[in-house]
Amino acid sequence: MTSEVKKMEYDMRFRSFLRQIMGVSRMKPKEKYLYPIMDGVPFKDLETAILMANIDFGIATNDNENNG
Repeated sequence: MTSEVKKMEYDMRFRSFLRQIMGVSRMKPKEKYLYPIMDGVPFKDLETAILMANIDFGIATNDNENNG
């Protein structure tokens, strides 16, 4: 089980990540700053991980609805 302290740390890390990615997304030219990040393996892995979380959530949600 995840402790409350660990949950707070995850939340802080996530918020920091969002601020940083939004900051990079505002940098011009995007071809120099944002697009190379998006072409990299870590970003593609993150996209895949997010897609998988959405699929897992959808399956869990549908399963809960089907089981009442």
